[in-house]
Amino acid sequence: MSDFSDNFQEIFSIFLAIKITLSSKDNVSKSSTKLGDCEAICSNYLYINATQTAKYFGKLPADWLKTKETKLYIKALISHYDNIHNGDLVVVRKGGNDKSLTGTWIHKKLIITFARWLSPEFAVWCDFQIEEILSQKTVNLSRKEEVETQLVGLEFSFKHLRPSEASKIGMTKTLFTQIGLNTSYLPKYSDEEHTYSAKALLEKFGVKISVNK
Repeated sequence: MSDFSDNFQEIFSIFLAIKITLSSKDNVSKSSTKLGDCEAICSNYLYINATQTAKYFGKLPADWLKTKETKLYIKALISHYDNIHNGDLVVVRKGGNDKSLTGTWIHKKLIITFARWLSPEFAVWCDFQIEEILSQKTVNLSRKEEVETQLVGLEFSFKHLRPSEASKIGMTKTLFTQIGLNTSYLPKYSDEEHTYSAKALLEKFGVKISVNK
């Protein structure tokens, strides 16, 4: 199996990152910042030269932009942001003295879906990452449901069996230990004046016990 991390680095190492002010796209300043730089990624004005990137894979960004899937993705993306419009996501620059600035530039929000179209290997790598995230969430959810179910059962026991305070503490500690919860903050003794054994409780309420020999 190929190393997906290598494919990831291969794809993104060729991205030339630039910052464009959305309100003034003619003011373009080229930056040598690579996409892997967190500061560049976190910028709302990060664009990549899709023309240069696609050329590396023998493709054209125009082919990607005209697909039904891309159009639907851009439409869905815009619906989630009040301050992003279609013209902000794709910028086409023609002419100029600096040829490295010409071509189709895409907003950082489109980088991942564009890269998936460029490289099937990268698309599979992304799917693996998503699957891993979803499986972790499922495990965490199952754990939460288990704890909640056990605590409901404990509360039911308290309500209907009416154990002593000391017994409640013991039952809670036992349950917490079994399901891996911290017991250090639980009281070590009951606030009741007396704690009785089962035999002592029977004698206290005048219930005689006969033992057949």
